[in-house]
Amino acid sequence: VTAVLQVSNGCNGELGSATADGSGGAFPYTFLWSTNATTASVSDLQNGTISVTVTDANGCTSSASAEVNNQGDLGVGAGEDQSICGNSATLSGSLGTAASGTWTQVSGPNNANISNPTSANTTVTGLASGDYVFQFEGTSGNCTDQDQVTISITDLNVDAGQSQTVCGTTATLSGNAGNATSIQWVSTNDATVDNATSATTGVSNLQPGDNTFLLIGTDGTCIDTATVTITNTTVTAEASGDTTGCDLNLASIGLVGIGNGTWSLLVGSGNIADSAANATTFTNAGVGPNVILWTIDNGGGCVDSDTIVVNNSGPCVQLDTIIPTGFSPNGDGVNDNFVIGNIFKYPVNEFLVFNRWGNVVYSRSNYNNEWNGTNNYGDMLPDGTYFVVFTAPNMPEPYAGYVDMRRQ
Repeated sequence: VTAVLQVSNGCNGELGSATADGSGGAFPYTFLWSTNATTASVSDLQNGTISVTVTDANGCTSSASAEVNNQGDLGVGAGEDQSICGNSATLSGSLGTAASGTWTQVSGPNNANISNPTSANTTVTGLASGDYVFQFEGTSGNCTDQDQVTISITDLNVDAGQSQTVCGTTATLSGNAGNATSIQWVSTNDATVDNATSATTGVSNLQPGDNTFLLIGTDGTCIDTATVTITNTTVTAEASGDTTGCDLNLASIGLVGIGNGTWSLLVGSGNIADSAANATTFTNAGVGPNVILWTIDNGGGCVDSDTIVVNNSGPCVQLDTIIPTGFSPNGDGVNDNFVIGNIFKYPVNEFLVFNRWGNVVYSRSNYNNEWNGTNNYGDMLPDGTYFVVFTAPNMPEPYAGYVDMRRQ
């Protein structure tokens, strides 16, 4: 016969136990323990050696012994109860004398996420407002020990709403105060919030590009924040090429638009060389105002336009006046004055003389060929090239041109 001995050590201050059996002998077996017990199992064993002798029905015997190693309290701890603002917390357990431990959730408003259940110190996320109970169980051999911790969560759940893309400088913020008793919007750009203490409010003065808004909520103890971005994709069309004149149907007029866009003719007639090019030409302009539209579209719903006016007055009219291009006011009686031919047709007129720096040096209303090379004060002007302008209400168009004044 062979004696078989199984020892169960006591845990957390409890005493151990042992069970004996026989193998290979004739049944029934009898037992004699070192404690003088004669049962198959013994309990309340102190630390130390326990032995048993097994005798079978034929009188054959076998002995076995083992050590009893009872363990005291493992001292596993789950940490102090907590009150948390937010939706995550830190579990701070202690193993004591346990070899390993595991966190589990006992109760709570929802199933939270324990980041590393086998680590004494770990984080738990996905918490909602309410009370959670978590248990930390430590193991050493066949012994276990548990402790629990309660975490009370206040999640204000402030929500700033969905990000937006707008065309323009105004929009509406649609936030949610959640469990907060008061809120405050803050613009991190230069945008203006109409009502900063209302979850839903208008905003203005949005800057081009991203505008970020922060929503701060509190219940007097906890603070929660959320952000939202409003992207202003406003576009601005700019075009140049305004032209006024005669015989513009014979001219090729340059059109220039900023950005990528298209040209179209709103009013009048004429030909746009390339309506999709930002720099193109306009020809065959009709008589009168020809209004050309430059339109840009960013593809996100933002459209803007600018106009160019090509004003063709029709065929150019030749002046019946004769304007000299030079004279010599040297007192010899020949060509001493600046004489405009047929000036009698325009008795009501204005005559201006500019020097090379653009300054008016001589001016006369109802000019009648008096200019003899002096300035408005009667002083002689130096020889050189001057610019003259002659206008009259009944002239087809004003005259402007250069005149060379030489005394020698």
